[in-house]
Amino acid sequence: MVDKRIKRWEYRRSQFERFLSSLAAIERESLKKGFWSQRLHEKALDEIHEIETATAFKFGYEPPDERIELANNLYLDIELMAEVL
Repeated sequence: MVDKRIKRWEYRRSQFERFLSSLAAIERESLKKGFWSQRLHEKALDEIHEIETATAFKFGYEPPDERIELANNLYLDIELMAEVL
């Protein structure tokens, strides 16, 4: 079970890194530093939803119904992401 979770995490990471590399350098740095525009924030959340859906299909579990909304609170957001992963 641990190996399966690791593989899913690695897949998510590789897909998100692919997304990051598709962004302009300024957008990528903005996301990494936590300073982003509403448009970039929406774009990242949409991409995360797509990655979660693709991960679900690839690894054979139920895809998420809706996009995850973050609370703009570091600790709450980490807790929410941990629940999803």
